[in-house]
Amino acid sequence: MGSIWTSCVASDSIVALLEKILGRSLERRHTPSRAGDVLHTPADLSKGKRLLGYSPLVALREGLERTAEHFRRTRVTENCGSLREMFAPERRLAIEAARAAGELLLSELAGARRIAFKGAPTNLVTEMDARAEALILGRLRAEFPDDAILAEETGAAHGRSGRRWIVDPLDGTTNYAHGLPLFGVSIALEAEGRIVVGVVYDPVHDELYVAERGAGAFVNDRKLAVSRAATLDESLLATGFPYNIRETDDNNLREYAAFSVRAQGARRLGSAVLYLAWVAAGRFDGYWELRTGPWDVAAGSLIVEEAGGRVTAVDGSPLDVDRPSVLASNGIIHDEMLKVLREVRGR
Repeated sequence: MGSIWTSCVASDSIVALLEKILGRSLERRHTPSRAGDVLHTPADLSKGKRLLGYSPLVALREGLERTAEHFRRTRVTENCGSLREMFAPERRLAIEAARAAGELLLSELAGARRIAFKGAPTNLVTEMDARAEALILGRLRAEFPDDAILAEETGAAHGRSGRRWIVDPLDGTTNYAHGLPLFGVSIALEAEGRIVVGVVYDPVHDELYVAERGAGAFVNDRKLAVSRAATLDESLLATGFPYNIRETDDNNLREYAAFSVRAQGARRLGSAVLYLAWVAAGRFDGYWELRTGPWDVAAGSLIVEEAGGRVTAVDGSPLDVDRPSVLASNGIIHDEMLKVLREVRGR
């Protein structure tokens, strides 16, 4: 079915449909269709009595009951059990919220923007960032009021559960403000210090990237796998630049120049959450960025890892979601990318 949770939903849907059919078949037996029809009870039917005019229905019902019981007992449904007990409601909510926010953003893409700046003139924020974030946070708080939330526009809200949602309602704001259709929505759930659910939605291409720790990564129910590019020389990379690029020397320009002459290409497209999703999908072979926000990497880092890739800080240390620099790759070229970064940065 494409994924464990898709199979869960499919199995549940089949059981529900069969139970609905079975329920309707009982209702029909309690309503005579013509004069002289005899009413029969569920007990009569369950015994499989050959009742005049109903024996084919009895046989059909028994077959449906056996089919429903099969799906209740299948390994798929049993596998779903552990996922349901863990993060299925959270995953479902993240998917619904990301889709709703993405659809809102897409519907307003052609409209006039109200643009403000967060410090640097290259760090834009629009009214749509706030609207999308309010939509997502409203749903999270309604369903999980005890969870903490870290969102790009409104910051941190404390909780009591020990869990934390990390939200980027619109990654690629500069693109969006200019009407460029390249942006995404990112929602992650962190539990016990680890990202356990990650959802990235690309509304322009209607691509929904979903990962749960230990359960794989999927896009629109198709299993994701990173690329098999074996060397940096044959790789396509992505990167981004810090908002204070005009004020600092540590601005990624030297790193960008170094990778540009060593890889097949290095792209700058303006959305970290999509870079990570596209590494997971094998479209990019690697992605690096010197400074990002937690909301930029939380969901995408899990998606890359569950697709078979590797994610670290740019110095090779473990990724720190709260103070992230990021290097994500298919795993094969990771050490080669680290070597270039160390040569350029002297660290």
